[in-house]
Amino acid sequence: MATATNPLIVWQGESGTGEASIVHVHHRQYPDARAEGSTAKDAARQLVEQLTRSLEHTPTLERRETIERAIAEIRDFLARGPSSAMDLPEGVVATPDEGQGALPSDSPRVEPARMFDVSPFGETLAEAKTATLIRTDRLQVLRLVVPQGKTIPTHSTRGEITVHCLEGRVAFTTDGQTHELGPGHMLLVKAGRPHALEGLENASLLVTMALPTEG
Repeated sequence: MATATNPLIVWQGESGTGEASIVHVHHRQYPDARAEGSTAKDAARQLVEQLTRSLEHTPTLERRETIERAIAEIRDFLARGPSSAMDLPEGVVATPDEGQGALPSDSPRVEPARMFDVSPFGETLAEAKTATLIRTDRLQVLRLVVPQGKTIPTHSTRGEITVHCLEGRVAFTTDGQTHELGPGHMLLVKAGRPHALEGLENASLLVTMALPTEG
């Protein structure tokens, strides 16, 4: 079972064809920077490479140091070997979020037509946490909480994503342009396009990600 000190969130599921298992990994400080692989270690190594590339686009020393600490944590997690959550049994997800521990790989998969409340957090936004609302074989919906001043460094995703600002303001950079997103603003990011964001105010975003199938 994972604990609150684990730096990585790791979950495992089948590919779209149902013939292979795919492991997904992201660092708890950078929930939108994700990597996939045939094993957790492969995915973690790809995440290290992704964050290392993002250093080239990070302008301040403070942010570089934060990313470098994250990279060091992932490498330490890799070095721990079989005794760590990197070697999960099939169907188990490891998460560092307090109070969650190990969950089935299909959580939080839901039945079609279930209703979700994505109204603004309002006064409770400062205490809110990022959470995955829906996950299927081909789709993931994430409510991403971005505190003021927090930066998610440049990265890319294998599938297309949409970003819908529910409250607050963020600066979202993609294709060489920075867009200021406020409540009600939404944009599309094509697969493989580098993008980054920064919280101008405490904000929450509804992020929908297409999960590409293998083959």
